Amino acid sequence: MNACGRLSTGAHMSGRTDGRSPCLPLAGPYRYAGLGRRFLALLVDLILFCSVFFPAARLAKGVWLMAPGDHRWVSGWFITDPLCVAFFVVMAIYYIGLEAKFGATLGKRVASIRVIAPSGDAPGWGKSVIRNGLRVIDSLPAFNLLGVILILRTPERTRVGDLVARTRVILREG
Repeated sequence: MNACGRLSTGAHMSGRTDGRSPCLPLAGPYRYAGLGRRFLALLVDLILFCSVFFPAARLAKGVWLMAPGDHRWVSGWFITDPLCVAFFVVMAIYYIGLEAKFGATLGKRVASIRVIAPSGDAPGWGKSVIRNGLRVIDSLPAFNLLGVILILRTPERTRVGDLVARTRVILREG
């Protein structure tokens, strides 16, 4: 398997070090987003979520930050508290919907990056569901370690979700 995640003899690689790669046939010469901008986008999105979720938890539970004892139902490793499930659903809709339709969440817009399909357009619903669904794999073993390693080590700076969905995160020009 080459660095593009393909089974090949390596003929697709050009040895480029400028942040551009011929691995995914894209509609233009793009520069791939590195770890710093992706982290900034995540941080902005998390601040946005906290500005909504903390007050909601305060109103619903009487606490700003929920501890394990504040959850209504806990079953093994899964938290099934209705408020937490609602938070998860809102986050999934946020990431999947905004990336599918516009190629970027608010955090990605602030960081001047966007998600694209091979055509150069926003990825659409299917690719966005796959890409975001695989965040679970990218987070292994902890702290998104696998995703971070892949972003740092692959020529197109891709994590598992991007490889499987055939999406890339690029710098937004202009």
